[in-house]
Amino acid sequence: MQAALRLFCLRKGIAANDCRGRLSALQKAGFIPAEKAQALEEALSLLLSLLLSSQMEAVKLGRSPDGWVDRRQLSEMQLTLLKQSLIEIRSLQKMSATH
Repeated sequence: MQAALRLFCLRKGIAANDCRGRLSALQKAGFIPAEKAQALEEALSLLLSLLLSSQMEAVKLGRSPDGWVDRRQLSEMQLTLLKQSLIEIRSLQKMSATH
């Protein structure tokens, strides 16, 4: 998601620095529909939440936190939301490659 947003913004001349800022700027400039921007914002929030929870659990268990989320530890609801989020991100990747 980060790379797709960065590429999209570079191609459109948008100078935002972070994912949420880039997403907002692309939506305000009319390059991403509001509904799509909302779905991507929710996907980003979910991914960050899952990652933070995974890292906190690693620290609790005495391990070094990393960038991995063990999907075997996720509930069915979390897995469903993750799948939907990844579908949204994939569509953003396709959109950024063609625009």
